[in-house]
Amino acid sequence: MQVYTVDLYEYFGLPRGTAKGGMLNCFVRGKGHGVISRPAMLVLPGGGYRSCSDREAEPIALRFMQQGFHAFVLTYSVAPESTYPTPFLEASLAVAYIRRNAESLGVNQGQIAAVGFSAGGHLLGLISNAFQHTPAKELLGEDGLFFRPDAAIYSYPVITANPEHAHKDSFFALVGDNAEMHKFVSIENRVNKDSAPAFIWHTVADGLVPVENSLILASALQKAGVPFALHVFTSGPHGLSLCDEETVCGMPDYINPVASKWVSLAEEWLKERGFARKTV
Repeated sequence: MQVYTVDLYEYFGLPRGTAKGGMLNCFVRGKGHGVISRPAMLVLPGGGYRSCSDREAEPIALRFMQQGFHAFVLTYSVAPESTYPTPFLEASLAVAYIRRNAESLGVNQGQIAAVGFSAGGHLLGLISNAFQHTPAKELLGEDGLFFRPDAAIYSYPVITANPEHAHKDSFFALVGDNAEMHKFVSIENRVNKDSAPAFIWHTVADGLVPVENSLILASALQKAGVPFALHVFTSGPHGLSLCDEETVCGMPDYINPVASKWVSLAEEWLKERGFARKTV
């Protein structure tokens, strides 16, 4: 296994400016035992666009590696140094790096999935639904679909700027108090027929990002004719991550055997969509 970090600004020859993120941590498995290529999983941690949560980063990558994926964790730039569109650009560059290097990395073409948590779920929503608006298009000269993951896994995501259901601090950290920009980056307004197929999970008891965020996303995907799966669990606070001892961090409420099934459900959903190792 190779473990290394790519500075996406350096790799693509782009000026960094004030951005402190844009670092892609790569966990690339070997090609032994007859395996010639694998699907990829890009991990986008949460943190309200003010940080990147360690609990929703490496542990997630390692779990999907156990299921045969190459894994990539993006540490993206956050407020106050960086606001929109910087995180959107960096997430787009992360997909572009994996797609451009798919052959050398041993990644199956058309099998780049991404998983996003909380505000990372919102960032996932941008690259999965607003990909034709990404600033990476002009910089790299590729069509927006180049930057869209082939499947999206939303974990208790921030979706809507509707004041009734919004996690307002995430939107203020990303775009300030600009009402028009709040509407523009509200993910349900960006869903279209070419949006990435989606797996969504949330808990009814989430007291920080209301479950309506996932319900609104599912409704928008249904109207656009985009395939999706939605799983809503009854109990569990915001920020569950893997829901087990690996990510509990001294908070017993974060151990939730029922909600922890999201991981195996997502893995089965990806298998149904053809995400699998290729062997000789």
